[in-house]
Amino acid sequence: MANTANSFMSSGSQSKPPTLVKEEYPQWKVRMVSFLERIDPRICEFLYNPPYVPMNLIPRVPATKTTPEIPKHLEPKEVTNWSEEDKIMYDLGHKCKRLLIIAIPHDIFKSVDHCYMSKDIWAELERKIEGGRKTLKNNRAVCINEYHTFKALEGESLSDTYSRFNMLGFCEIPRIKLTRGSSWIFET
Repeated sequence: MANTANSFMSSGSQSKPPTLVKEEYPQWKVRMVSFLERIDPRICEFLYNPPYVPMNLIPRVPATKTTPEIPKHLEPKEVTNWSEEDKIMYDLGHKCKRLLIIAIPHDIFKSVDHCYMSKDIWAELERKIEGGRKTLKNNRAVCINEYHTFKALEGESLSDTYSRFNMLGFCEIPRIKLTRGSSWIFET
């Protein structure tokens, strides 16, 4: 029963984001993005971009005898001048951060609590849990080896074997393609 409760917690619900379980990070990422997209498709922008700041385009001011030319530029809008769309986008950025924080357990949150933006939290989680480029490359090599040497364990049910095999799918095993001349080509 506890396993079912943990499974329910990690998969989330319509109103609560899925809880991050470190060992299931790749699955959590997919669930979290799906959860955020259900709220508003634009909210995922904030996982990769800084918070939304409504801006005004200030036109170019030509030079005069006493002043230099001022090129066209952007300036933040006063809050009182925000459009409804500006308010919605600003709120979505903050909502994205709140939902990420809710989804992260305390032990993991300690390592990202210094992050100001949801973009930084997302990147820090990736770095801390998935590791750097070298770690990812090593993990992928291990997964590919597990894939090639995969077999059922003694006493393991078919369902458990199938579940374990499907977990290897998150390793991004290269696709094998048969080409003319019967040579195998691995797509990476």
